[in-house]
Amino acid sequence: MGKMYYLGLDIGTNSVGYAVTDPSYHLLKFKGEPMWGAHVFAAGNQSAERRSFRTSRRRLDRRQQRVKLVQEIFAPVISPIDPRFFIRLHESALWRDDVAETDKHIFFNDPTYTDKEYYSDYPTIHHLIVDLMESSEKHDPRLVYLAVAWLVAHRGHFLNEVDKDNIGDVLSFWHFFPIMGCHLGYVSQKHSKRPCFHETPSTISIKP
Repeated sequence: MGKMYYLGLDIGTNSVGYAVTDPSYHLLKFKGEPMWGAHVFAAGNQSAERRSFRTSRRRLDRRQQRVKLVQEIFAPVISPIDPRFFIRLHESALWRDDVAETDKHIFFNDPTYTDKEYYSDYPTIHHLIVDLMESSEKHDPRLVYLAVAWLVAHRGHFLNEVDKDNIGDVLSFWHFFPIMGCHLGYVSQKHSKRPCFHETPSTISIKP
């Protein structure tokens, strides 16, 4: 241009307006067209919404990880009596026509005890948890697993203080929850900082 001019901008959340004037604020022209106008675009979105989705995914991933750890603990006890128990749980979201013909039920598929009897005995998971807390009778390990898995998934957390020089401890369930290992017979009293109730030498398998 060679002359002094002013450029005015009006910047909004979804638009930018502009105008070019001389020092007397008269609108200038370029190739016969007045130099003013506006660009409109989609408003920017804050990351709060996406952050909530990521948080939900992380929470779900952590919940699934906790349940898998519980499955690893109970697998040596449950697999000998019901090899397809965890497989049925994994396939529970499928139509019954899409699973093995032998798996007519999800939780219990025994000849004398099925899901029908299970729901008759325990209408909700809370009935099962209360029964396990109040009863001194020995229960099917699958019932114990269902209660523990629900509690870990909905109430449990793995918050702990791990030494940065020994980060591998975070993968050791027994390091933080030895009392459960005592009850399941995986950890001996001398490996636990808390007392192991009902511990007998014949039922304890000491882990290194």
